[in-house]
Amino acid sequence: GFVDRYGVKRPWICLALMQAALLFSYQAAAKSGSAVVFGATTTLVFLSLGGSWAIGSTACSRAFGPAIAPYVFSYLFLGYSVATAVGPGLIKVFGIEAALLMVTVTSLGSAALAMAYPEGEPDTPPSD
Repeated sequence: GFVDRYGVKRPWICLALMQAALLFSYQAAAKSGSAVVFGATTTLVFLSLGGSWAIGSTACSRAFGPAIAPYVFSYLFLGYSVATAVGPGLIKVFGIEAALLMVTVTSLGSAALAMAYPEGEPDTPPSD
């Protein structure tokens, strides 16, 4: 895949920026009145979430070895569980626009952290 060819850093940055753009425009897609636009945006949001699982687990395995995988996925599931429990409360208090802005900023922060990460392991693709 992309990570095998390009390493972790560049695909992660692309994914995080795509996710931020999609989340930022999600309300507009919902208000567009087009089921196709809203459906495509929703599908791409879930695609980016799945991509983060794939890239994140690969990065951790490269950095710490494959034995770390159960812990990585445990934390991912825990994070999504907490977000599922806390998210509706945040939306109730702050509104959907603010909640989407929060996750957009988080995605941008993730891209910024990846940009600051030095080149090399675990970014370097495995040699053939």
